[in-house]
Amino acid sequence: MPDGLPESFPYDQDFAREAGSWFREAGLHPSAAQALHDRWVGKMAELHQHEVQTASERAQEQAEAVDQAHRALVREYGDPGSDGYRNAVAKADRAMNGLKAEGIDVTGWFAEKGILSDADEHGLQQVADPVAVRLLAFLHDKAFREDGLTTEGSGNARGNPFDLKTTDIGRQTEIIRSTPERAKALIIAAGRDPKKFNL
Repeated sequence: MPDGLPESFPYDQDFAREAGSWFREAGLHPSAAQALHDRWVGKMAELHQHEVQTASERAQEQAEAVDQAHRALVREYGDPGSDGYRNAVAKADRAMNGLKAEGIDVTGWFAEKGILSDADEHGLQQVADPVAVRLLAFLHDKAFREDGLTTEGSGNARGNPFDLKTTDIGRQTEIIRSTPERAKALIIAAGRDPKKFNL
């Protein structure tokens, strides 16, 4: 291997051996083959280093955006432990789940627009733009009923069937069978655990 390669460079020893056999088949002198190999590996190392740097810069930008978004939400709604902050986040989460239950999953779109950070090793994403929380909280208040994610005019004005106050076993079974994601969102909206419904 050439000197000066970055430690993180994924040098493929098996491929190098395979390429060596190609060089021999082509009749290259060993010193010429080594020079060609070194130039090729050097170029790949340059590209790899550029990718690593770009990923690091993107991660740094996202971390700064997430921090700024958090501070903006704290200024607007209060500390993370306050009712105002927790209510805003809960509304945004319920609206997101409600949209998903209706077949509108905006998570990927938000991520593409930089509104959500890239998923970490646990698959979690963070808000990188406070407008997302405000928008979803607004949608929750204006477009969804109190029963948790039943849209106005959808014909489902009977309340949340998973709520202990308006329990409806028949509707529960129907929703779990037809739209499990919607059922899960309604269960969470009712303050219950989806695992108890095998979801």
